This record gives sequence, C-alpha cells and structure tokens, in this order.
Amino acid sequence: MRPDPAGKAISRLVTDLMATEDGTAYFVNKIWGISRRYDLVGAQAHPLVGCSMPDFQLEDGSYLGSKLHEGKFMTVDFSSSQLLEEATDLVQNRVGYLSCFVKDRLGMNAMLLRPDGVVAWVAEDEVKIDSWKLALSQWMILSGEA
Repeated sequence: MRPDPAGKAISRLVTDLMATEDGTAYFVNKIWGISRRYDLVGAQAHPLVGCSMPDFQLEDGSYLGSKLHEGKFMTVDFSSSQLLEEATDLVQNRVGYLSCFVKDRLGMNAMLLRPDGVVAWVAEDEVKIDSWKLALSQWMILSGEA
C-alpha cells in the first residue's frame, strides 16, 4: 500500500481486524483455503463432501489430523460398523481404517477422507457400503476388492 493517509488508515484497519478472533479466522480461511469446497464429480450432496475434514478431538485427547500421516485414503468410522471395517480390510494396502469416538460427530456415522484430508464421502445414518465403494471408485479401481 502507498504510505499516504488512506493507505495508512487501511493498514491500521486490517491490523485491528486481524487482532480479533473472527478477523484472524477470516484471514486464515482466505490464505489457507480451509473453507474452500472442491466440486467432486458424482459426489453426494452432504455439505462436508469436498471440504477439509473437521479435525475432531478423539477420546484419547489426540486429533484426527494426527492419524493421517500414511498418505492414503482413510475410512473414519464413528459407529464401529463391522461391514465398513470388513470392506476397508479388503483394500487395506490403499485405504486405512480408524474406528473412534468423538464428543460431537456432527451427525455422521462414518466418512471417507482423501489423502489430502478432503472429505470424499459421509454416512449420516446407516452405513451403506455401496455408496462408500462408489465414492472410493472415483479415485481407484476396485476390481474384485471391497
């Protein structure tokens, strides 16, 4: 910005805004793209699909983000679905599985995360393996697996 009075006023305004919690959140969102939603072709209409995953705090005090260091898809199961665990076991070399409990699971029973932490699929009610497979098949061939 130019060092004229208007530029200085804008600089002070932005500095004051960034000193607030809401202002900081706004700029972090803009810079890091946290609130950006990717349009995933063929994806379900759930509001979290295509967005960065919520970093849930798990019952052991750790956070979900700390469990995603393997660089592969991750099925996160809040409902301990045996069907979902078995389906994930069939592709375990490419898809991780985590059964966990969180305080507020935002109405979800399970979700599939891409390696970059973007939500690819959500089960709100009953876990439907066919919809999980469909979401996963957008990125990998499942021939004979799952």
